[in-house]
Amino acid sequence: MKMMKNIKLMKNIKLISLIVTLLLASCDSFLEEETRGTLTPTSFFNNDGEANLAINGLYGSLANSGALFGRFDRIFNFTMYGADDIGLSRARGGSEPFENFSVSETTYGTMRASYIQFYAAVNNLNTILENVPGNLNLSDDVRERIEGEALFLRALMYYHMTNIWGDIVYLRNTLLLSESSALGRFDAEQIRQDMITDLEDVLNRGLLDNVQIDSGRPTRWAALMLKAKTMQWLATPDWQGILDATSEVINNSPHALLDDYGSIWIKADNDPYHAENIWGFDFLKDLPGNINSTTDAFNPRLRDEPANSDERSALGAALAANGEEFNGFGHIVALPEFKRDFPQDDLRRPWNLADEYLGYTLRFTYLPKLWSLDPIASPRGNHGDFHMVFRLADTYLMAAEAANELGNDSDALTYINAVRERAYEPDQPLSLSGDALRQAIRDERRWELAAEGHRRYDLVRWGILVETIRNTTSNVASYDRASNVSERNNKFPIPIEEIILNPNLLDSDPTNNGFR
Repeated sequence: MKMMKNIKLMKNIKLISLIVTLLLASCDSFLEEETRGTLTPTSFFNNDGEANLAINGLYGSLANSGALFGRFDRIFNFTMYGADDIGLSRARGGSEPFENFSVSETTYGTMRASYIQFYAAVNNLNTILENVPGNLNLSDDVRERIEGEALFLRALMYYHMTNIWGDIVYLRNTLLLSESSALGRFDAEQIRQDMITDLEDVLNRGLLDNVQIDSGRPTRWAALMLKAKTMQWLATPDWQGILDATSEVINNSPHALLDDYGSIWIKADNDPYHAENIWGFDFLKDLPGNINSTTDAFNPRLRDEPANSDERSALGAALAANGEEFNGFGHIVALPEFKRDFPQDDLRRPWNLADEYLGYTLRFTYLPKLWSLDPIASPRGNHGDFHMVFRLADTYLMAAEAANELGNDSDALTYINAVRERAYEPDQPLSLSGDALRQAIRDERRWELAAEGHRRYDLVRWGILVETIRNTTSNVASYDRASNVSERNNKFPIPIEEIILNPNLLDSDPTNNGFR
C-alpha cells in the first residue's frame, strides 16, 4: 500500500514546525530574525529516531501545502511558466509576472517566499550535515543514509537557486545572524562545481546505494540524475560526464521505460513507484500540511466549462456519472503554439492536450496527464498525488543530447528512438545527424516532458528563451509576452526585501541581474 510504504517518511507531519524550530527555525527571512528555540541542534541528534525525524521534517517542509514543491505558485513559477508549452488560462496575481515576463524586484511576495524557503532548507540541511556525519550516537546505516540524503537535497536546492538567480549567497555551514546578513553573492559556477563534488562523494561512498526505490527517499539513481542535470548548467557542459551518469542509470538501475506513455500517469495515481519513476515527492491525502495544490492548478473547474455554458449542468452530470469532478482551479493550460505544433499522430498527444471531454467541447486545452479528477481519492485541496521530479524518459533524452554534442549521433539516435518507440504506431524511428538531430532532441523533450518543470530551464540553458517566447502567444489576451521578454529574463532578480536587509547583495552586480 502507498501509505504503508511512506509511513516512516511522512508520518508526524504535525511535528514539522517543531523540527524546523529545533534546526534553526522558520522565520520571515533567514537574514532577518535571530534563531529561537529551547533545544539546540547539537542536543537533538542523540539517536537514530531523532536523526530520522530531522531529515523527515525537511521533506515535509519542502512539500507541504505552502512550501516550494507543494504549491503551484512556488518552484513552478520559475520552472513551468514562461516557456512554450503551458501557461495561465486567465490573469492570476501571484503567477502572472512569471508568465507575462513582467517580474521585477518588487514582484508579488511569492518570489520572496520561495527565496526564504530555499535558504531555510539550506540552513536546516547544513545543520544536519554538521551533526550527523561522525555522530557515534547513530547507527552506521542511518548515519550514512541521512548524510547522503542531506547532501542530495542541498545540491537540489542549489541547483534551482543558481538556475533561478545565478550568483547567490552561498552557505555551506550554519552562520550567526551577523555573519550571514553581510554576505554578498557567490559565483554560481563554483557552487555548481561544489554540488557536483558533493554528489560524487555520495556516489563514491555509496551513501544512497541501499535506499529502496519505493521508499520515497532519493536513491543512487536520483543522485546520478541530479549530478548530470547540474553538469548541463556549467559554463562548458561536461557532456561526457552527463553521458556517463545517464547511461549508468539506463544500463544499471532497476528503472525501465513503461510500454505505454499513459501508464506513467495512471500508475502514478495508484502506485507512484513504478519502473519509470526515479524520484519525486509523494503527497498523502488527509495528512495535515501535506497537500499538493499543484493538482488543483491542472484540474479544470466546472464553472469555466464547457465552451457552451448552456451545457454546464449536463457536463457536470456526465462527470458525476463517471465518478469524476471538474473541481480544480483550471489555472494551467496548454499554449496555442504547443497545441499547434504537437504531432497529430503522436500517441502522447491525448495525454498532453484535451480540448474535449466526455463528448463536450472545452473552453481551454488542458493537460490530462496531470489531472486527478477522482473526488474521493483526490478531493480539491486535499490531493494525495505524486509529483515526479526525475523519470527515466528524461534520462534517455539527456543521454541523447550528450551523445549528440559529443558527435556520437549513432548512440544519440538509440536513446531518442527508445523514447519515441512508444509514441508512434507504427514506430517512427529518426535517422538524423548533427544540427538536425539536435533540434529533434529538443523537440522530443517538449513533447515527452511537457509541464513537468523542465522546459523553461531547457530554453534558458540552450540560450533560446527570448527567440522562442517571441514566437509564442498567451491564452490571456492582455498579456504581451513577445514585447516584454528580454535577455534579462534568463534569470530573476533578488527580491527587494532581501536587498534592503543586505545591500551587499548588489556589490558584485549593481544591476540585480539587469532589473535595475
